[in-house]
Amino acid sequence: MKTLSSITFFSLILAFALVAAGCATPTVAPTQAEPAAPTNTPFPTFPTWTPEPTWTPGPTLRPSSTPLPTGTVVPSLTPIPTLTFTPGVVNVGGDELPVRDDFSDPSSGWVEGSACNGLYGYDVANATYRMFNAQTYCPLCVSLGKSHSNVVVQVNVNKNGGPDDAYFGVTCRKSGPNYFAFMINGDQQYIIKRVVGAEEIVDAFGTSGAIRGGDSSNRITATCNGDVYSLQVNGVEVASVIDPYLTYGFFLGMILQTQAGIPVDVSYDNFSATAPTAP
Repeated sequence: MKTLSSITFFSLILAFALVAAGCATPTVAPTQAEPAAPTNTPFPTFPTWTPEPTWTPGPTLRPSSTPLPTGTVVPSLTPIPTLTFTPGVVNVGGDELPVRDDFSDPSSGWVEGSACNGLYGYDVANATYRMFNAQTYCPLCVSLGKSHSNVVVQVNVNKNGGPDDAYFGVTCRKSGPNYFAFMINGDQQYIIKRVVGAEEIVDAFGTSGAIRGGDSSNRITATCNGDVYSLQVNGVEVASVIDPYLTYGFFLGMILQTQAGIPVDVSYDNFSATAPTAP
């Protein structure tokens, strides 16, 4: 019993000594946790690169089983048969020649009006027939209804203004859209052409010093005799051709055409149409 008390007493003394020495009551060291291994963050997924497609020429297209519409082919010209006229067909019976007009009478029978962005009619103040054309490649024709086969047409033409490449002159054997034209221009060029509907056939074309160029006056003489067509300017023959078509017509006339859509202005005077002189 005494021994136990001694041990207890000694224990107390030791405890006080430890406190006095400033020693804290030991605590259990915390268990150190193993650091977690970092989780690898995956790289973002990039879009898969697709190479550009290689261009391959397309195959040549085969024609479809349905044929494309065929364009209208201009029919080849077939010689027009010589027409036989009798007094029962032509009201006056035969040629209605001669015709002479100085355009001093505005009721002499020529039409007046507008076409080809221009005008045509009697110029009463100057006793002439005047034509004005401002539309590109639009042949402005004025006609006098006189049936004829062989004829010599003459007229004075004065170019009042406009481009020198504009053509002017006379026509013969006109029937509907078909006729012969004899024209000159301010560039001293001439042309004889046959017009059949929308088709033009140039029989003669060239340049002549007999033609007065620029804004000047010229005397045109056109002969339609059988299948021979000739053009004289100021008394000089500049062209003569043979053409077997259009051997008869119902109208004589005058014509004006501009090439570039620039307005051209001409006056006609002393028109005549007579039968050719027998050789």
